[in-house]
Amino acid sequence: MSNLVRGLIIGLAVGYLTAPKSGKKTREELASTKNDLKDFWDDAKAQIKEYVDDLKEQTGISSKNDLLDKAENKFDQFKREAKDTKDDVKTAYNDAKEDVKDKYNDVKDDAKDAYRDAKSDTKDAKDDAKSAYNDNVEDMSDAAKSGINKAEDRFKA
Repeated sequence: MSNLVRGLIIGLAVGYLTAPKSGKKTREELASTKNDLKDFWDDAKAQIKEYVDDLKEQTGISSKNDLLDKAENKFDQFKREAKDTKDDVKTAYNDAKEDVKDKYNDVKDDAKDAYRDAKSDTKDAKDDAKSAYNDNVEDMSDAAKSGINKAEDRFKA
């Protein structure tokens, strides 16, 4: 396809230059075409410049250095925010870690206290049961002795 376009342009140029017009007329037409193309180019350039100027005004960027500065500032801002977030997360983690450690120690101390209380209550219950047993054995022994004494007294009598 590009060969077709090249051939077309070459053919037009050759045809234009060899057309049965006077040299003066051909030169005038070429000059006119050249001027039309130059005017078109200048208009396009002016429109692009106007678009770029509007864009600069909207963004507040007047040069590529301004753009780089803004990009660096945004990068630094994001970097600071990321560091702040990291610090916040680290602080929250350490706080949570301390809370868990404190709660663990509280539960451990409560468990030790409960164990000591249960051990003490068990010892007290054991002592109470032993005392009650000894009291019952003593009462039974006294009753048995009393019964034996009464029986002896009846046999003697």
